[in-house]
Amino acid sequence: MPYPGYMSRIIKGFTLAEVLITLGIIGVIAALTIPNLVANYKEKQTITKLKKVYSTFSNVYQLTIKEYGTPDTWDEINFDPSRTQVFWDRLKPTLKFIKECNANNRFECWDADNYFTYLNGDSTQNHIHNGKQITSILNDGTMIAFNAGVYYDTGCARNGDYFACADLTVKTDNSQKQVYGKNIFVFRFEHNLFVPSGKKSEPNDCYSNSTGCTAWVIFNGNMDYLRCKDDLSWNGKSKCN
Repeated sequence: MPYPGYMSRIIKGFTLAEVLITLGIIGVIAALTIPNLVANYKEKQTITKLKKVYSTFSNVYQLTIKEYGTPDTWDEINFDPSRTQVFWDRLKPTLKFIKECNANNRFECWDADNYFTYLNGDSTQNHIHNGKQITSILNDGTMIAFNAGVYYDTGCARNGDYFACADLTVKTDNSQKQVYGKNIFVFRFEHNLFVPSGKKSEPNDCYSNSTGCTAWVIFNGNMDYLRCKDDLSWNGKSKCN
């Protein structure tokens, strides 16, 4: 048999004030944690996409070299204004796309504003809009822009301490805003390797010129330079915590 007061204890429950206070606490916790969770999820997506691009194009480039030799030996791209198309046609047979674009419809594969922004807030003209890039959307939704002619007027050329033949710019989301080191990353085709921009021998490259953050993401698997850049280095800490 129920003891005296059994029903009154069941009926009592929570007061409206207690419910509202609880919901308020939950709301505050959610407001503090959800943005971080979303940001962390987006960063993980970005890292996954970049590593996939690195793996895919490294393999594709080696297959291309095996068939045609290294690009610095290709007469078709030396001093030839169509070298970007020639180079791309040799790379793309094993790639999978949602969409391929050309100079006339390039905005269908790369829809964004007219500027690239660096992590320090400076900006530069969006070179994808100059019509000399070949743009495509890979099967995972990653946007890419390939060029073998904008910077290297004689095909492959030495640039500082490396030999550059072409660039691949990667956009990892659909945002109109383009920020190097956040959703814009750069890889380059050297004469025999596909490499991420930014060298271990230059630990501050990612900060002084955020086009160099690609190497940090590929080799360290994080984007912690967005939060604690002054504490990080190639030879020291590779993440904030």
